[in-house]
Amino acid sequence: MDQMRQELVVKYFIQPFLTKNSSDSGCVSNSNSSVAWLQKNLGRFSFLVSLSDLLKLNTDFSPLSALEVLSPKQTAELVVLPLPGLPGKDVIINTVFDFLSKSPKERRLPEFLYHLSRLSVVTPVGCTVYQTIFVRLYQAMSALPQEMEPIVWANVYDLTESAPMDCSLVPVNQQCPVSSHNATRVCAGVDSSALQQLSDSGISPGLLCDYSIKQYACSQLKDLTAENLVTLLKCKLSENNTDSKETWKLFFTKASAVLDQALVLLSNQSEPVIGPALSQVLDVIGEIRVNRLTEDQLRDSVVIRKLFSGRLRVFLPSASGGFLHCLSTKNLSCDSYQAVVKEFGAQFDHMNLEQQQLVLKELVVPFLSRPTSDSGCVSNSNSSVDWLQKNLGPFSVLVSLGNLLNLNTDFSPLSALQVLSPKQTAELVVLPLPGLPGKDVIINTVFDYLTESPKERRLPEFLYHLVRLSEEMMLPCDSFKTIYERLYQALPSAPPEMEPVIQAIIDNLMQTAPEDCLPMNMKCPITPANDTRVCEGNASDSLQSYLATSNTTNVPCNFTLEEYACASLKDFTAEHLVSLLKCNLPGNSSHSKETWKVLLTKLTSVLDQALDMFSNMSKPVIGPAVSQALM
Repeated sequence: MDQMRQELVVKYFIQPFLTKNSSDSGCVSNSNSSVAWLQKNLGRFSFLVSLSDLLKLNTDFSPLSALEVLSPKQTAELVVLPLPGLPGKDVIINTVFDFLSKSPKERRLPEFLYHLSRLSVVTPVGCTVYQTIFVRLYQAMSALPQEMEPIVWANVYDLTESAPMDCSLVPVNQQCPVSSHNATRVCAGVDSSALQQLSDSGISPGLLCDYSIKQYACSQLKDLTAENLVTLLKCKLSENNTDSKETWKLFFTKASAVLDQALVLLSNQSEPVIGPALSQVLDVIGEIRVNRLTEDQLRDSVVIRKLFSGRLRVFLPSASGGFLHCLSTKNLSCDSYQAVVKEFGAQFDHMNLEQQQLVLKELVVPFLSRPTSDSGCVSNSNSSVDWLQKNLGPFSVLVSLGNLLNLNTDFSPLSALQVLSPKQTAELVVLPLPGLPGKDVIINTVFDYLTESPKERRLPEFLYHLVRLSEEMMLPCDSFKTIYERLYQALPSAPPEMEPVIQAIIDNLMQTAPEDCLPMNMKCPITPANDTRVCEGNASDSLQSYLATSNTTNVPCNFTLEEYACASLKDFTAEHLVSLLKCNLPGNSSHSKETWKVLLTKLTSVLDQALDMFSNMSKPVIGPAVSQALM
């Protein structure tokens, strides 16, 4: 039969018979369920009857227990229409979506959504109904066949336009920002006709970049390939693009069938993608991919690694604070979180300091600080080094040692010296941190480690931070004495270029330490050497210019010793120093011991050779400055 004859059968036979006023009106008595009643009394003609009419024919009919025999249109009526004798709309919507999402293709989810969007236009429903529908739609999309996703997104847009203006259609996680998606608003005034004609006839790859993202978003993209999308992204992301997130979201949802494949291809490109739009594009991809992950997927590190390494890698150096914060609120397992940190860590060198700190502030610290049964993700690490590398990666150097101990109270800095930064190592020595051995044990362990390979283990940087921190946080005298001893012990084996650094550090620490706080074995007075004090008001510009252009081994005597002490003497030789000593030791000139110390500390690397040369001179040197220089 054609549809007209089918409708005649319903109108002039089935409905009149079932509505007869009899003792068994509707022929209900010989059916043991709603499904049986529908199949016995209407058969395949049931699809032609509205749900409200079915309920009139059988007031005991239960649509929720007969979903498998309802048409997509009848199922949409069940969700939208105000029908008598049924549970609340939240129960109906969740039951319907539970049924449809188990097998969305076979149970005709797209057709249901088509009728749902049509019915919602003519029969307005409340905001809470829309919100429940949208929650279930976003959940359903995580399990959709790839080819069905653009169809569902199209119906999402249709439903959005029929929703009340003040109705916020926000998916499950309120902490994750969601872009609006109104196709009418995005496409107002956009002419995509030329692009559509080219697309229909097969657009040449060379012409893809000639059209804007907005034009693509407002076209039918049924023939767009993953390769086409990669080409588009490479050119549009590198432009000074001003398209809104809403435009990008409309575009990606229309291209969603090939989006995953395109992201994999883009991530495998050897050249990095750089551009101002990367951040907001990742926000949108986060909404339509990351936010749709199920609880099981979030806790599966293989799924997470595949997503962040295989698809999102090129976008990670540009991640926004919103994307990172949203990610930190997800119910990731520790393995999944560590997979995420590993991928962000792989992009560490492609981020500026501000971006590195953003990842730390919005993702790493919030996630590790969550009060869970495995707070800090400690359980799957077998050492402090392992914990630091798995959970913070290269971002660990940006965290103070005190905060590391807050994140993991079992963290042992002394067993993780090889992964601490020089500043963190200095904090270990200076700051009063809980749960650690005495300062003498800490200082000796740190110096044992650093002096084994002072250059590679960055001893000078550690000493720089040690001085800075000791100015802010006063150490007891015993700690200063232990540090002095270890510094003097380090001098004989230190590389020659490091000796002046260590000597300068000792002098700086002496200015910070309590008065008369000297090394245990030190009987001789120590002259302080403060560069700032010595060089105040002593400009060395003229001398510096002379030294930069002079090729002679003799130095001019018309510059003061203070000017030499305050100049950069990196190319000063032993011969230069001998010449300088000849200028300043004879005669009645007098300079402070502090000035001599600043000068000779800078020239430690050539001092021994210069003294040998000086001692071999036949003529004795006499003058008041000799005594000061010797001290």
